[in-house]
Amino acid sequence: NNIANTYRLLGDLSLSEEYTAKSIALNDSNGYAYATKAMLLADQGDPEGFIKYIKKAIDSPYPYPVQEMVRYENTLNKMLDHNDFFQLVCDELDSLHLQLLESDL
Repeated sequence: NNIANTYRLLGDLSLSEEYTAKSIALNDSNGYAYATKAMLLADQGDPEGFIKYIKKAIDSPYPYPVQEMVRYENTLNKMLDHNDFFQLVCDELDSLHLQLLESDL
């Protein structure tokens, strides 16, 4: 997945897509691979595809920490203008906040 993301950041979306598919095929529990697929789709101008795969990334057994990564990843930051993604990030933050409150009780 790191190779796929590196190619994406370098702008080689074709190689990124190839390595993302390999990463998902090797481990379909890895939310990071789905997040790379989501960001690749966003970079290609497909916000609906982005939402589909970022949800998979968050819901994976090894989930992608979108609430943390949105601060560092430019593509995620740009996608905050998309209402569905903004709501998804808010929901994740609410869930995290509830978990923290429950752990203090």
